[in-house]
Amino acid sequence: MPDDPATKTLFHESSESVFAILQAEVGRTREESIRARHLFWAVSGPGEADNMARIESAARAQVTAVTAYTNAIRECNEFLLNGIIPEEIRKRNKAAH
Repeated sequence: MPDDPATKTLFHESSESVFAILQAEVGRTREESIRARHLFWAVSGPGEADNMARIESAARAQVTAVTAYTNAIRECNEFLLNGIIPEEIRKRNKAAH
């Protein structure tokens, strides 16, 4: 797979800057998943059982946030282990240069 562009380092980005972008995304999505979890527990606590719409909305937000966090970790690991740069970063880099 040496000719696969996804496994090549970007011309305008160093490995360190790609890793910094990925780390920032992991941190951002982690914080969002924590906020979503706290919101879920806040709306699903005692006295809130009659408010199913808020509970369902908070549960969906939590699932979305955890999925984003999991994807960010996966992309970071794929870069570290295999040198695969996520498509979004490659597109952003191409647009900037």
